[in-house]
Amino acid sequence: MNVNPTQLSAAPIVAAALGRSIGVKVEFGAYSTASTDGSTIRLPRLPVELPAAVESILWGFIHHEAGHIRHSDFAALDDPEVRSDFLVLNLLKVFEDIRMERAHIGLYPGAGRVLSELVSELVRQSFFTPVESDEAASVFVDYCLKHLRTTVLGQTALAEQSAHARALLEGMLGTGFVTRLSAAITRGVLDATSTLDVLDLALHVRQYLQDEVDARDPPPSECGSELSSADCHNDGSSDASSHSGDRGELETSEGEGTASAAAEEQGSEPDDLGADPDDSADSSASSCSHDDADAATADASDPCSGSGDEVSDASVDCLRSILAGSVDDPSLGDLGDALARLLADEVDACPGRVFGLPETEKSPGCPDNAAVSEARRVSTRLAVQLRRRLESVDSVPDVPKARGRRVSRRHLTRVALGDHRVFRSKVLGPEINTAVAILVDASGSMASLGKIELACRATLATGLALDSIPRVESCVGAFPGLSGPDSVELLKGFSEESKSVSSRFSTRARGGTPLTEALIWAGHCLGMRPEERLVVYVATDGAPDDSESAKQMIARLQRAGIEVHGLGIETNDPLGLFDSFSRVTDVSQLAEAFLSLSDRTLKLSA
Repeated sequence: MNVNPTQLSAAPIVAAALGRSIGVKVEFGAYSTASTDGSTIRLPRLPVELPAAVESILWGFIHHEAGHIRHSDFAALDDPEVRSDFLVLNLLKVFEDIRMERAHIGLYPGAGRVLSELVSELVRQSFFTPVESDEAASVFVDYCLKHLRTTVLGQTALAEQSAHARALLEGMLGTGFVTRLSAAITRGVLDATSTLDVLDLALHVRQYLQDEVDARDPPPSECGSELSSADCHNDGSSDASSHSGDRGELETSEGEGTASAAAEEQGSEPDDLGADPDDSADSSASSCSHDDADAATADASDPCSGSGDEVSDASVDCLRSILAGSVDDPSLGDLGDALARLLADEVDACPGRVFGLPETEKSPGCPDNAAVSEARRVSTRLAVQLRRRLESVDSVPDVPKARGRRVSRRHLTRVALGDHRVFRSKVLGPEINTAVAILVDASGSMASLGKIELACRATLATGLALDSIPRVESCVGAFPGLSGPDSVELLKGFSEESKSVSSRFSTRARGGTPLTEALIWAGHCLGMRPEERLVVYVATDGAPDDSESAKQMIARLQRAGIEVHGLGIETNDPLGLFDSFSRVTDVSQLAEAFLSLSDRTLKLSA
C-alpha cells in the first residue's frame, strides 16, 4: 500500500519513515535534545500527537540535518583555524546552510516546502526577528543570512526582515557596497558545490572587508606631509572611486552601485570581491589630491550620514566591528543546534507520555514440539476455511461481451433477442494482497493460567495458515521485548516462514503491557510494505500501560487505512480499545475467532 508516512501522524513513525525516505538513519532514545553525529540523527522520545507547529520544526530539523549528513564536509566545519575566526565561522555557517539546503532540495524537491514551512514557523515564533542591534557585525551576518534564504531558497517569510537589515547595513556602509556584496555572495553560494567552496567564499568576503578598511582609512603618510589626516579620511565618492579593478568601482550613489551589481551579474566571480593592493594604493593617493571643495561635495553624496571625519570614522569602525565578528544573536548561529533546543522545549511542553520507535530484537528461540504440533493441527483447519473464504471472493462469473474469440454457449440464446453479447471474457476477481502484523502480549499477567502459551500457539497457528495463502505476508512480534518496553521481540519476520522459526514461539511473560509502543512498531513495519491491505492483530489479556495513548495510536493507524483487530486471550475488551474484537479461550476456537475478524481483512469491500 506504501502508506504515506505523514498519514500515520504518529510522530515516531513519521520521523523514522522520513529519515529512511531521504537516506539517513533516525534513532530514538533518552536524549535531552535532538542531534546528529554526521551519520545518524538522534531524536528524543516524542508524543504520539504533536501540535502542527512542533511537527513543522521536527520535519524541518530532520531535512536540515539530513542535508548536512549528505552534503556537508564536517572536517571543514570543525577546522580549529576556522573556528578561531568568528567572522569566517559565522559566514561559513550561513553560506553552508544555504548551499546544503539547496543541494538537498535538488535531490528531494518536497524538502523545499518543508523547509519553507519551518522558516515561516520560526518567524511566527519570533525565533527570526528584525535585527535591532546597532552592532555592525550582527547586522552584517543577519543580512547575509536573510538575503540568501529569501533569494536563493525562496523562503519569503524572511523577505521583510531581509529588507530591514539591508537598510541598516546601507546606512552603515553605503548602498553601492551592499549591492556589490549581495550580488557576490548570491553568485558565490549558487556556484559553490562543496563546503570548501563556501569556506573560500567566506575568506574572500573577509579579505574584501579588510581591503575596504585599508582603502577608507589609509595610513597618513600616503597623503603627503602638507595634508592633514582628516583630508585623508574622506569617506565619500573620492574613497568610493578608489576601488576600481576586478571587483568594480565602489560608487557611493545608489544608481552607480546598481550598475556595478549588474556588471557583476554579467561575469564577475566571488574572487573579484578582493581589491588589488596596488589599485588601492594608487587610488588612495589620488583621493588625497582633491581640494576641500571636492571633499565637501563627496561628503554630501555619501550614503552614510555625517560629514568629514565623522563619516569616515563611523564607516571604518563598522567595518572593523564586522571583522571582529562577535555575534550574540542565537538565530545567526548553527540552525540545527537552535532547532534542537527549540524542539526540546516544545516537546517538554506537550502533555502526555513520549515514545520512541521500539528496537527489534530477534528471539533466541526454545523448541516446544507439543506446542508446534498443536499449532500445525489448528493451522490446517484454519487454512482450509480461509481458502474457502478466499475462493468465494475470487470466483467471479464470466461477463459476456459483444466481441471476442470464444463463444459462451450459455449465452447463445441472446442472439434470438438481438443481443450479440455472446462472447466469453475473462474477469479477474479482486486479489488478496495483504500484509499482516501480529502482536503478542507477553506481559507478566500472561503468565497465569497458561495464557502466554495459548497466545503463542494461536499466533503460530495463524502464521502457519497465512503462509499457505498466496499474496499474504505476515510478521509476529511479542511485547515488551527482552530489553524492556522500548523493544519488541521478533518471533517471525516478513521474509521468514513460520515453520522454520517455530521455536521462537515459546517466549516467556515479563514486564508490563506497552501496547502503544508495540502499535508504533507494527505501524512502522507495515508502513514499509507494498501490499494493498495492511492489518494488525493484537493478542492480549488485558489493559495496556497507557490506554489513552493506545486509543490515539489505534485511531491514527485506522485513519491511515491500517485495520486493527483485537484477539482477547481469555478476556473481553473492557476498555473498548478495538472496534473489532474476538475472544479466545482455547486454541481450537482460533479458526472461528480469526474468521470472524477477517471478513473485512481478506476480501475487498464491495
